[in-house]
Amino acid sequence: MDVTRKNFYELLPNLKKSLSEAEFITVDLEFTGLTSGGRELDPMPFDTPQQYYDKVHQKALDFLPLQLGVCIFQYDSSGNKFTYQAYNFYIFPFSKLKGFPNCIFQCQNSSISFLSSCGFDFNKAFGEGIPFLTQPEEDKLKTSIEERQQKMGRENTKESSDVPVPEDLQNLFQAHMKKIKDFLEDSSENKADCLILDRCNGFMRKLLYQEARKEFGETVHLETCDDSNFAMKILRGGGEEFKRLREEEKKKIEWKEFDEAVGLSHLIKAISESGKLLVAHNCFLDICHLVNRFRYPLPPKYENFKEIVHHIFPRIIDTKFMSTAQQFKDLISVGSLGQLLDTLSETPFDMPTIEGNVEGHSYSNLIDKSHEGGYDAFITGKCFLAMCQYLAKVAGKTFNNMESISDIVSKFENRLYLMRIQDVPYLTLGGPDTKPPRNHVFHLSFPREWRQYEVVELFKPFGPVFVSFINDRSAYVALHKRDQAKTVLKTMTGNNTYKVTSFSTYQKQNDRKSPPSVLPASPSLDLLRKRKTESPDESSGTLKKQRNLDQVVVLLIVDRRYVPAELLSTQYLLGIIMNRYYLDWLWRPVENFASEAFAITVKMLLGLVLMSAFYFVIWPKRSIDPIPEETEVDSLDEGEGNQRITSKEFPESEVWG
Repeated sequence: MDVTRKNFYELLPNLKKSLSEAEFITVDLEFTGLTSGGRELDPMPFDTPQQYYDKVHQKALDFLPLQLGVCIFQYDSSGNKFTYQAYNFYIFPFSKLKGFPNCIFQCQNSSISFLSSCGFDFNKAFGEGIPFLTQPEEDKLKTSIEERQQKMGRENTKESSDVPVPEDLQNLFQAHMKKIKDFLEDSSENKADCLILDRCNGFMRKLLYQEARKEFGETVHLETCDDSNFAMKILRGGGEEFKRLREEEKKKIEWKEFDEAVGLSHLIKAISESGKLLVAHNCFLDICHLVNRFRYPLPPKYENFKEIVHHIFPRIIDTKFMSTAQQFKDLISVGSLGQLLDTLSETPFDMPTIEGNVEGHSYSNLIDKSHEGGYDAFITGKCFLAMCQYLAKVAGKTFNNMESISDIVSKFENRLYLMRIQDVPYLTLGGPDTKPPRNHVFHLSFPREWRQYEVVELFKPFGPVFVSFINDRSAYVALHKRDQAKTVLKTMTGNNTYKVTSFSTYQKQNDRKSPPSVLPASPSLDLLRKRKTESPDESSGTLKKQRNLDQVVVLLIVDRRYVPAELLSTQYLLGIIMNRYYLDWLWRPVENFASEAFAITVKMLLGLVLMSAFYFVIWPKRSIDPIPEETEVDSLDEGEGNQRITSKEFPESEVWG
């Protein structure tokens, strides 16, 4: 079923009820693009999970999800079958509510073309898409509404001095006043309920408020149109009571619009609060967008990311990772979602009975609607149930519902599949990642003319190798015979044509040489669970929502090791200019180094001014023997006005592997 902003709020109560009764929930997202940036941001076979996350954080989060597919699976004990409800949520972050964020996003031509070829309705997404907000955006918008309403109340009680009507606005002003008079005097049966005056800027509205009250008294009520800052609405009636009722009505409408602006984030909150098992296929990117777009901005630090995701979605299963389990090693070849369904539809697998339980919320097995969010979520659920059925049969258990095989399924929870990584197939949410030894992996620098053949020939004495090119002058080389690693380091050194470095050494060198990057504000994990104990906000009736699960509040603070981008860029450029050939000094925090460099620069300029004054003012008055030509200045002793810069020793950060 397609869901837009027109019918979302009608369906939301039933959706929340279905979520509370669900066995598990499957999701799938469709995006305006997948990756941006050059080849250096593509995942590499020997990236660490931290590096993998950093690349996704840099290149993928500027794209926008246009459709969210959700499929809610329930177990019918009377018929010993699973039932489901599938939904396609068209989403787009737009609302006319004042203060709603004006979102900027990227598009990738290949992704847009692909969605178009699959029949995606872009008009429905952009024209009727459901808005959404992150929690910080929601809190900020809510605060701005409260402040605006308080300010409005103060201004209504404040008396202001009269302003004369300028001559250049007399004609337009008199035309507006005549329209108001005609509107009030209209006594016909078909008279309009209100009058809209256009071409009313802020000054004109002030004049109309001022003069209409004088001329028409309490028989008229004026207010600014909500959907335009250049129009006024004129109503019959007046007085303090009428005005108070209108203000209360406007506040209720504004809070209703705010609730609608939160939009799809209501559903994501409900999924999080339900604590139900969340299932998706190859879902690392989907989970990143679900958190980043609908809950909280993703932090730059990998460990913080893992903790926040695990806190919001405590139980996640990636069917891509599940299909790579040892039990399926000889039965399933890793592929797309459609290929996985084809494999699981044949022996030795047995698909449980799955039926739609709500009319208009199901799919036919005969019609392929791949890359429609709801359909892909439905297929993900079918694959998950088929694999659960097989695992239960292997373990000698009867698969009725998820609770009957909870001990089997729990082994696959909170492990997200990582594509293209050679020896780290998944990352672990809520726990440490696997750290396989990489002492058999080397970083190789070589001439630009070299190709894979030359690299393989270089390592041929040590057996077969796996080569992963970083760029046209470097690559990672992994030995098949790991016991040859020490021999490589002993024999392949001291060559001017190429350079071989162990993986761990190269990672440390690379971390030290990389200048500190300007990172966005990161969530404070010390305050993550603040909302757990907070009571619901009573400021608005539309916002009384019970938060009964661990929720997180992200207070955006800047890490103490980083400074604002504009300050950092200035200091960083100053540091490079003064230390062009000593970039290794940038191991230290840039702000410390740049401040010292700036202080020394000021002292040098001051010394230059004093020397110039001495040379042009004092020198001509004294007779001083010239310095012999053979005299050399060997060194400058440290004087009282000089300051020596000493590089601080920093402990090398732990490098994965």
